Amino acid sequence: MLDLITDRTKADADAAEALYSLLELVGWDGLSTEQKAFWDNLPRGTYNHTDLSRVEAAIQYLEDVLNQNGYWPWLTTKADWSEGYTPTPGDLDRYIQNIHTLRSILPTLPGTPEAPATMDKLNWQGANDIEKILLDIETVIERMVVAFWYMGELFMGEVME
Repeated sequence: MLDLITDRTKADADAAEALYSLLELVGWDGLSTEQKAFWDNLPRGTYNHTDLSRVEAAIQYLEDVLNQNGYWPWLTTKADWSEGYTPTPGDLDRYIQNIHTLRSILPTLPGTPEAPATMDKLNWQGANDIEKILLDIETVIERMVVAFWYMGELFMGEVME
């Protein structure tokens, strides 16, 4: 099961933006212990290397499962993003294109969001949408595999001994 974040809110983004602004004003040493602890736990208010790595690992997982079921999306992933590395425009184009490619392979669930067109000015809702798409794809794949079992397609054309 994928462990993705789909419940970011505007309040999360606003809190992160306020802390970024404060950090620029006072620096790390000027932050209180509580503010530093909050900074270290901003998974919902920011989109950084941990989000990129988590999503890329999910993309790789889904590609592997699709491959096992006869679909070959031929994606390129990078699951080892590190703090301090600034993604290039090419990195981000590849990243969002992977989302578009995966979303286009199988039918989607009702309510599956559209993928953001680009990563430029990604907001909290776009970040939620990216990860919701991946969770929905996982659900569709799981349902497809179960359907194979119930329809007898698992052994279709094979000689049973």
